[in-house]
Amino acid sequence: MAPAFPRALISALPAGPRRGADAARTIAGLPPYQVALWPDGWEPLPDGGLRIRDTDRMAEARRWYGLAGRQGAMGGIERVMGLHGTFVPRAVVDLRGRCFASERGASVALQLVAGAWIQSRRVQLQRDPVRALAERSACWSGSRWREDLGCEGLRALLDALLALCVLEGLIPRAGYRLRILPDEGFGVAGLRATLETGLESYARERLRELEPFADDSAFRERFRQAKRVNKELLGAFVFEGTWRMPDP
Repeated sequence: MAPAFPRALISALPAGPRRGADAARTIAGLPPYQVALWPDGWEPLPDGGLRIRDTDRMAEARRWYGLAGRQGAMGGIERVMGLHGTFVPRAVVDLRGRCFASERGASVALQLVAGAWIQSRRVQLQRDPVRALAERSACWSGSRWREDLGCEGLRALLDALLALCVLEGLIPRAGYRLRILPDEGFGVAGLRATLETGLESYARERLRELEPFADDSAFRERFRQAKRVNKELLGAFVFEGTWRMPDP
């Protein structure tokens, strides 16, 4: 199997025009299946084969096809998807989960069902090849599940994501309540996740951390200044949406 592009590949490319030229040559040499499934729609198998999995573009295209099918509006849907930048050939979308014995076999199959589109997709990637390779090196597709997620599967995924965010300090250690409900909005069946955050215990804990500074006049002054700046920022945010400037 061809190795995935490591992050180091982008930084290792020379700067300036030569960097762009090298990136363009890299994309020009990609096998057709990688262009069709850009950026990460394939999974290497232990026996040297590969399995096709969804990319975000493929998952979004599937939603469009499903909506058009339920409304009996399949005629012209590809043109509409093209206008919205969501078009992926139906034949490519339907290959999710298919396994191929080799890269060559995957490329031949995809060329047969979407050769012209793959060619145009390669041209599109080559318009900004450095950015395209950077996307490939940093990508993480949330559509890698081999089967559709149910409520419990999505809950487990989001619970794990919340735990990682707390662990890495991206969100506070607060009380979180996650709810997963079916969503039939716009005729597309899916799931809607809502997250309620209980910050009371977190806020009390942070305030207790400030108790030792209660008699520090310099700290109190900095605290007042910080509050004032935050109020002004909030006022500017409110003004953008309402054209009314609140009094800080």
